[in-house]
Amino acid sequence: MINGLFVSGIEETGVPGHCRWNTSSQESAVVVQQPRKSKHKRLVEDSEREWKTSLIGCGDDFESFLLSVFCPLCVSCDIASRIGENNCIAIVPGGLLALRTRIRTKKNIKGTMCGDCMIQCCLCQLSVAQMYREVKPKERPKSEGWTMEV
Repeated sequence: MINGLFVSGIEETGVPGHCRWNTSSQESAVVVQQPRKSKHKRLVEDSEREWKTSLIGCGDDFESFLLSVFCPLCVSCDIASRIGENNCIAIVPGGLLALRTRIRTKKNIKGTMCGDCMIQCCLCQLSVAQMYREVKPKERPKSEGWTMEV
C-alpha cells in the first residue's frame, strides 16, 4: 500500500516519493483510487498589469474607436490575425469573448472571465476598440518606397 493506494507490483525504494516496479511479481498493477487534482494558485499574480488604455480611452486613439464603432467585424478579424488566431473567430458566437480572454491571458492583464463576459456583452464595440489598441503597433510601418531628403 502506497499513500492509501493498493497497488501490486510496485515496491518502495526507501526514498520518500520514489518507487520501482517489481519485475519479479507476475501480477499486474491495478489502481483503485484515481489521483485528485490539487488546487493551485497562480504564480504570477504580482506581475499582472492593466490594459494599455481604459475601456473608454477613445481619446488615446480616435481612429481605432471609429473603426470599432463603424466596422467592428473588420477590426475583430484584424485583432485575431495579429494574435495568431483564425480570422473567422470574429463571426463565431462567443468568439469575441474568447478573443478578449486570449489577449488578457497572453499579455498577463488583470481581469476575470466574468468581467470579460460582462464587458463583451454590454459594451461590445468599446471592448473591440480596447482590444485593438492593445494589439496594434504604436507606430505605422515606414514605407519602403522612395524617400525624399531635404
